[in-house]
Amino acid sequence: MALVNKNFWKVFHFFERGYVLYPLLFLLSVILFSWLQDSMTFLDPDAFYHAKMAELMAGQGIVIDFPWLQLTFLKEAYTDQHFLFHMLTVPFTSYYTPLTALKIVSVLLSSTAICVIAAMLRYFKVRGVVWWSLLLLTISPFILRLSLAKASPLAIVVVLLGVLMIVKKNYWGLYIISVLYVWSHGGFILIFFLAGLYFLLLNLYNWNQTRNLSLRGIGGPIASGAGILTGLIINPYFPQNINFYWQQVIEVGLMNYSKYFGVGAEWYPYNVFNLIGGVNFIFILLVMAVLITIFQYHRQKFRNWYFLMIITLFLLFTLKSRRYIEYFVPFAFIWSILVIDSYIWTENFKNNFKKFLNYWDKHKILVGVLVVYLAFAFIFGAGLNLYRTKNTLDGGISFNKFVETGDYLEENNITGETIFHVNWDEFPVLFYQNSDNYYLTGMDPTFSYKYDPILFYMWNQIIKGEFKSGLSALIKENFGANYVLIDTERKTDRLFWAYIKRDPNAELIFEAEGQQLYKLK
Repeated sequence: MALVNKNFWKVFHFFERGYVLYPLLFLLSVILFSWLQDSMTFLDPDAFYHAKMAELMAGQGIVIDFPWLQLTFLKEAYTDQHFLFHMLTVPFTSYYTPLTALKIVSVLLSSTAICVIAAMLRYFKVRGVVWWSLLLLTISPFILRLSLAKASPLAIVVVLLGVLMIVKKNYWGLYIISVLYVWSHGGFILIFFLAGLYFLLLNLYNWNQTRNLSLRGIGGPIASGAGILTGLIINPYFPQNINFYWQQVIEVGLMNYSKYFGVGAEWYPYNVFNLIGGVNFIFILLVMAVLITIFQYHRQKFRNWYFLMIITLFLLFTLKSRRYIEYFVPFAFIWSILVIDSYIWTENFKNNFKKFLNYWDKHKILVGVLVVYLAFAFIFGAGLNLYRTKNTLDGGISFNKFVETGDYLEENNITGETIFHVNWDEFPVLFYQNSDNYYLTGMDPTFSYKYDPILFYMWNQIIKGEFKSGLSALIKENFGANYVLIDTERKTDRLFWAYIKRDPNAELIFEAEGQQLYKLK
């Protein structure tokens, strides 16, 4: 048994070395995410938008004007909230198609996010980081979010590094991270809130210890606030980006009009039981960490209380909008590991562990069976999670969606025309397949609603089939569209499709599998 223990600790410490840990973890992550992304589909239609933006930027530089969405304010005042993400994708478009380039960048950024989480644990001197990190790779909702080929992995990297700068009180680093956050993702305001939370909690903690007020940590909110302002001003879209971010962060992200009209699936709340089931292994760690915190609250370091407040914040956000799972999981993971790690290396735990080893010596078969069972249960559960995630991603939107319609419009020199499409989430695919024409609404329906509520509701009524006749004149006069595109495979479009087919002024000019294009007279 002593020899086994000695060899175990040799292997354990070998994987603790940074030059082993990070390359190994990055390689394993690249293999996993490459396998998940190995399909000619995207689960989220926004991926097509990101691919097209990278293609346009590679060909013409920064995209300032965005005329492709005629029923939104973006046609007049566009802001690329994922500017840095698109810039990172541009070099890969020289060697691969834009869609493939986006998948490669997604894999690399997702793997980087896993390594950054590991680096944070290592900074806090957590032991066994590589083994903990492998557990993170089995959390289905988190891995799924990272695999959507969007800016999420980049945002996670930036916010994690920002929190690390806050904890280290590296305010110049926090300033730079805040600037990069603005250029990377619309959720940049989070870094200011997290810096402010640290400042408030630090002074509350200090007051509890000394009964003295201070301004410790005030540099965090100042540095992050200054970085955000710099990122907003030193920006190719300033000053129009101010209004855009108000719409994106406040109207879309916080207020959220999902009660009034259909928005993206990520903005709807998470069912509590689905959340627990999805993050099953993390939930087990959370329960363990909560119990340890309750019984040993006096031993908890300040950093643990700070991360507890962060995950509480993101848990509330996740219960409101499921997209925040991408922030909740890594912070819940980090907090749980910090608490558990600080406990398992105490003398009390070591004594209990020695008792366990002695029990093992006396009951090798019983304990061996238990260990084997738990190992197989974990492997089976992890494998099932990843298998389901892979199937979900494979069942996404085909690379060839609407490609025939795009080719027909190009071959027949139908350019500069506005295409009336039935669903706002079709825009990214249409935009990728054919950027020579314009469309109505996309990115988020809130942008159309805030631009012109009357026209937006008219569009909504038309696509729901509430107008049974005179559709051609209605669409041409109010939306300036001479063409209507129908996705014949979507059941929600059937009523509008039936009415447009029988309209005498709507001529079917092109048809392919799942697509019909009508010209309005």
